[in-house]
Amino acid sequence: MSTRTVCVIPVSNVPDELKAFRQNHIHHPGAAIPLHTTVLPYFLADADLTNEVIGRLQALADGFMSFEYFAQPICAFPTSRTLWLSPSPQSHFEQVTEALCSEFPQFRGGVGYPVYHLTIAYGAEEAASPELAQRFVEQFKPQLPFRFIADELAVYGEFDDTWKHILSVPFRSR
Repeated sequence: MSTRTVCVIPVSNVPDELKAFRQNHIHHPGAAIPLHTTVLPYFLADADLTNEVIGRLQALADGFMSFEYFAQPICAFPTSRTLWLSPSPQSHFEQVTEALCSEFPQFRGGVGYPVYHLTIAYGAEEAASPELAQRFVEQFKPQLPFRFIADELAVYGEFDDTWKHILSVPFRSR
């Protein structure tokens, strides 16, 4: 049983080269979660994801249309050894977070919104290094900024230090 879950918006159109880059540079069990933006870092334990809760999540997702966004520039959290892309516009992610916090007020965080990001390297010394950022830019320059599609809200759970997909609820199609 998972005692920790997260709500994320996965990217549905990740280029294979970017998937490979992430897998080579994320040294953490969270690498099992596909490229995503976290919109709620703490959610219900999987045992509490009843049909009623899933219905509430689906109703919430029905209130949003799938959307496109761009991901750039490269940013770093040096103390946590994280290299990430910044999604733009962030308003979509803020709206989903606000809707989740309204529907499930027990998970309302502290002040403001999280730093929305898409992690591409994590855990190793090099993850937040200027050298890795430069290699990333050189490798992906023709594709930058990435144009991503968000078409669902997903819940992932941590099971004995392994992250697994629990459920997905689609946003409305365009």
